Amino acid sequence: MNIIKKLIEFILKFWQEYRDYKSTVIVVKNTVEKIKAIEIIDKKDLYSKYHKGFPRNIIDIDEIVIHCTGGGNDSESLFRYIKSGERSEGYKKGIGFYHYNICQTGLIYQTLTLEKWSFNSDSGWHDKCTIHISLMNSSFTNSEKSTKKQYKSLVELIDHIINDGLQIKRIVGHDYNFNKYSQNKKGCPGAGFNWKTFEKLLSKNDIEFNKIFEQSYEVIV
Repeated sequence: MNIIKKLIEFILKFWQEYRDYKSTVIVVKNTVEKIKAIEIIDKKDLYSKYHKGFPRNIIDIDEIVIHCTGGGNDSESLFRYIKSGERSEGYKKGIGFYHYNICQTGLIYQTLTLEKWSFNSDSGWHDKCTIHISLMNSSFTNSEKSTKKQYKSLVELIDHIINDGLQIKRIVGHDYNFNKYSQNKKGCPGAGFNWKTFEKLLSKNDIEFNKIFEQSYEVIV
Protein backbone atom coordinates (compact mmCIF):
# COMPACT_ATOMS: atom_id res chain seq x y z
CA MET A 1 0.00 0.00 0.00
CA ASN A 2 2.90 2.37 0.78
CA ILE A 3 4.30 1.79 -2.70
CA ILE A 4 0.94 2.63 -4.28
CA LYS A 5 0.61 5.76 -2.12
CA LYS A 6 4.10 6.97 -3.12
CA LEU A 7 3.32 6.25 -6.77
CA ILE A 8 0.13 8.31 -6.58
CA GLU A 9 1.99 11.19 -4.88
CA PHE A 10 4.66 11.08 -7.60
CA ILE A 11 2.05 11.14 -10.38
CA LEU A 12 0.20 14.06 -8.76
CA LYS A 13 3.43 16.05 -8.36
CA PHE A 14 4.44 15.35 -11.96
CA TRP A 15 1.00 16.40 -13.19
CA GLN A 16 1.22 19.69 -11.25
CA GLU A 17 4.59 20.53 -12.80
CA TYR A 18 3.34 19.52 -16.27
CA ARG A 19 0.16 21.60 -15.91
CA ASP A 20 2.18 24.62 -14.82
CA TYR A 21 4.52 24.18 -17.77
CA LYS A 22 1.65 23.89 -20.24
CA SER A 23 0.21 27.16 -18.91
CA THR A 24 3.48 28.90 -19.74
CA VAL A 25 3.28 32.30 -21.37
CA ILE A 26 5.89 32.70 -24.09
CA VAL A 27 7.40 36.17 -24.02
CA VAL A 28 9.35 37.09 -27.16
CA LYS A 29 11.82 39.94 -27.37
CA ASN A 30 12.92 41.13 -30.81
CA THR A 31 16.30 42.75 -31.37
CA VAL A 32 18.15 43.78 -34.50
CA GLU A 33 20.54 40.84 -34.40
CA LYS A 34 18.57 38.04 -32.77
CA ILE A 35 15.31 36.86 -31.29
CA LYS A 36 15.17 35.59 -27.72
CA ALA A 37 12.27 33.89 -26.01
CA ILE A 38 11.79 33.29 -22.32
CA GLU A 39 9.09 31.26 -20.62
CA ILE A 40 7.19 32.81 -17.73
CA ILE A 41 4.51 30.87 -15.87
CA ASP A 42 1.90 33.33 -14.61
CA LYS A 43 0.46 32.24 -11.25
CA LYS A 44 -2.55 34.56 -11.14
CA ASP A 45 -4.31 32.11 -8.83
CA LEU A 46 -1.80 33.02 -6.11
CA TYR A 47 -1.69 36.79 -6.25
CA SER A 48 -5.38 37.17 -7.02
CA LYS A 49 -6.32 35.03 -4.02
CA TYR A 50 -3.78 36.09 -1.39
CA HIS A 51 -3.04 39.69 -2.27
CA LYS A 52 -3.27 41.68 -5.47
CA GLY A 53 -0.56 44.11 -4.39
CA PHE A 54 -0.82 47.88 -4.27
CA PRO A 55 -1.55 49.82 -7.49
CA ARG A 56 1.13 51.91 -9.18
CA ASN A 57 1.95 53.57 -12.48
CA ILE A 58 4.19 51.16 -14.38
CA ILE A 59 6.27 54.03 -15.77
CA ASP A 60 7.53 54.70 -12.23
CA ILE A 61 9.45 51.39 -12.18
CA ASP A 62 13.20 52.00 -12.38
CA GLU A 63 14.86 49.37 -10.17
CA ILE A 64 15.22 45.59 -10.01
CA VAL A 65 15.88 43.99 -6.61
CA ILE A 66 17.41 40.50 -6.38
CA HIS A 67 16.47 38.18 -3.51
CA CYS A 68 16.83 34.55 -2.50
CA THR A 69 14.08 32.58 -0.75
CA GLY A 70 15.40 29.84 1.52
CA GLY A 71 13.86 26.50 2.32
CA GLY A 72 12.83 25.10 -1.04
CA ASN A 73 13.98 24.38 -4.57
CA ASP A 74 10.87 23.80 -6.69
CA SER A 75 7.50 25.35 -7.47
CA GLU A 76 5.64 23.07 -5.06
CA SER A 77 7.81 24.23 -2.14
CA LEU A 78 7.37 27.85 -3.18
CA PHE A 79 3.58 27.79 -3.43
CA ARG A 80 3.25 25.82 -0.20
CA TYR A 81 5.43 28.41 1.54
CA ILE A 82 3.36 31.32 0.18
CA LYS A 83 0.10 29.71 1.26
CA SER A 84 1.05 28.43 4.70
CA GLY A 85 4.67 29.30 5.53
CA GLU A 86 5.92 31.52 8.33
CA ARG A 87 5.38 34.64 6.20
CA SER A 88 1.96 33.71 4.79
CA GLU A 89 0.16 36.31 6.91
CA GLY A 90 2.50 38.98 5.56
CA TYR A 91 1.84 37.89 1.99
CA LYS A 92 -1.88 38.31 2.55
CA LYS A 93 -1.23 41.93 3.56
CA GLY A 94 0.96 42.71 0.56
CA ILE A 95 4.27 42.29 2.38
CA GLY A 96 7.02 40.16 0.88
CA PHE A 97 5.41 39.21 -2.43
CA TYR A 98 7.94 38.85 -5.27
CA HIS A 99 7.06 39.67 -8.86
CA TYR A 100 9.08 36.72 -10.12
CA ASN A 101 10.41 33.53 -8.53
CA ILE A 102 13.04 31.35 -10.20
CA CYS A 103 13.23 27.67 -9.23
CA GLN A 104 16.52 25.78 -9.21
CA THR A 105 15.51 24.20 -12.52
CA GLY A 106 15.41 27.67 -14.07
CA LEU A 107 11.62 27.85 -14.39
CA ILE A 108 10.33 31.41 -13.92
CA TYR A 109 7.04 31.97 -12.08
CA GLN A 110 5.33 35.34 -12.04
CA THR A 111 3.62 35.73 -8.67
CA LEU A 112 2.65 39.41 -8.86
CA THR A 113 1.70 41.59 -11.81
CA LEU A 114 4.09 44.44 -12.56
CA GLU A 115 1.19 46.86 -12.31
CA LYS A 116 1.19 46.22 -8.55
CA TRP A 117 3.88 46.49 -5.88
CA SER A 118 4.52 45.13 -2.40
CA PHE A 119 6.74 45.99 0.58
CA ASN A 120 9.71 43.70 0.07
CA SER A 121 13.17 45.24 0.41
CA ASP A 122 12.87 47.01 3.77
CA SER A 123 12.93 50.33 1.93
CA GLY A 124 9.41 51.56 2.69
CA TRP A 125 7.65 53.45 -0.10
CA HIS A 126 10.74 53.16 -2.28
CA ASP A 127 9.50 49.65 -3.11
CA LYS A 128 6.81 51.33 -5.21
CA CYS A 129 9.37 51.74 -8.02
CA THR A 130 10.90 48.25 -7.79
CA ILE A 131 10.57 44.83 -9.39
CA HIS A 132 11.42 41.94 -7.05
CA ILE A 133 13.01 38.75 -8.39
CA SER A 134 13.78 35.87 -6.03
CA LEU A 135 15.85 32.73 -6.58
CA MET A 136 14.72 29.64 -4.69
CA ASN A 137 17.36 28.21 -2.36
CA SER A 138 17.28 24.85 -0.55
CA SER A 139 19.08 26.35 2.44
CA PHE A 140 17.07 28.35 4.97
CA THR A 141 20.09 30.68 5.25
CA ASN A 142 20.43 31.06 1.45
CA SER A 143 23.89 29.49 1.66
CA GLU A 144 23.45 26.87 -1.07
CA LYS A 145 24.91 27.96 -4.40
CA SER A 146 22.41 29.23 -6.95
CA THR A 147 22.30 26.99 -10.02
CA LYS A 148 23.59 27.81 -13.51
CA LYS A 149 20.03 27.58 -14.78
CA GLN A 150 18.90 30.14 -12.20
CA TYR A 151 21.59 32.62 -13.24
CA LYS A 152 20.70 32.09 -16.90
CA SER A 153 16.98 32.63 -16.30
CA LEU A 154 17.64 35.63 -14.05
CA VAL A 155 19.75 37.48 -16.61
CA GLU A 156 17.40 36.59 -19.48
CA LEU A 157 14.47 37.89 -17.42
CA ILE A 158 16.32 41.13 -16.63
CA ASP A 159 17.22 41.47 -20.32
CA HIS A 160 13.56 41.07 -21.23
CA ILE A 161 12.41 43.62 -18.63
CA ILE A 162 14.97 46.20 -19.78
CA ASN A 163 14.07 45.73 -23.43
CA ASP A 164 10.34 45.71 -22.84
CA GLY A 165 10.08 49.47 -22.44
CA LEU A 166 10.67 49.84 -18.71
CA GLN A 167 13.24 52.49 -17.77
CA ILE A 168 15.39 50.38 -15.45
CA LYS A 169 18.20 52.46 -13.95
CA ARG A 170 19.47 50.18 -11.17
CA ILE A 171 19.90 46.53 -10.21
CA VAL A 172 20.48 45.95 -6.50
CA GLY A 173 20.44 43.22 -3.87
CA HIS A 174 17.90 43.14 -1.05
CA ASP A 175 20.63 43.80 1.52
CA TYR A 176 21.73 46.93 -0.35
CA ASN A 177 18.27 48.49 0.05
CA PHE A 178 17.92 47.17 3.59
CA ASN A 179 21.17 48.89 4.58
CA LYS A 180 20.46 52.08 2.63
CA TYR A 181 16.94 52.67 3.91
CA SER A 182 16.87 50.81 7.23
CA GLN A 183 20.58 50.60 8.22
CA ASN A 184 20.42 46.84 8.58
CA LYS A 185 20.85 43.61 6.61
CA LYS A 186 19.51 40.06 6.62
CA GLY A 187 21.76 38.01 4.32
CA CYS A 188 19.71 38.30 1.12
CA PRO A 189 20.37 37.16 -1.52
CA GLY A 190 23.00 35.55 0.69
CA ALA A 191 26.29 33.68 0.35
CA GLY A 192 24.87 31.28 -2.23
CA PHE A 193 24.51 34.05 -4.81
CA ASN A 194 27.74 34.84 -6.66
CA TRP A 195 27.76 38.45 -7.82
CA LYS A 196 30.84 37.89 -10.03
CA THR A 197 29.00 35.17 -11.93
CA PHE A 198 26.03 37.50 -12.27
CA GLU A 199 28.23 40.32 -13.61
CA LYS A 200 29.84 38.05 -16.20
CA LEU A 201 26.43 36.93 -17.48
CA LEU A 202 25.20 40.52 -17.69
CA SER A 203 28.19 41.35 -19.88
CA LYS A 204 27.75 38.19 -21.94
CA ASN A 205 24.15 39.22 -22.64
CA ASP A 206 25.23 42.74 -23.67
CA ILE A 207 23.63 44.38 -20.64
CA GLU A 208 25.88 47.34 -19.93
CA PHE A 209 26.37 48.42 -16.32
CA ASN A 210 28.55 50.28 -13.87
CA LYS A 211 29.18 48.79 -10.45
CA ILE A 212 28.48 51.53 -7.90
CA PHE A 213 28.75 49.64 -4.61
CA GLU A 214 28.52 46.02 -3.48
CA GLN A 215 25.14 44.71 -4.67
CA SER A 216 24.44 47.92 -6.58
CA TYR A 217 24.68 48.47 -10.35
CA GLU A 218 23.77 51.34 -12.60
CA VAL A 219 22.20 50.12 -15.85
CA ILE A 220 23.50 51.88 -18.98
CA VAL A 221 20.77 52.09 -21.60
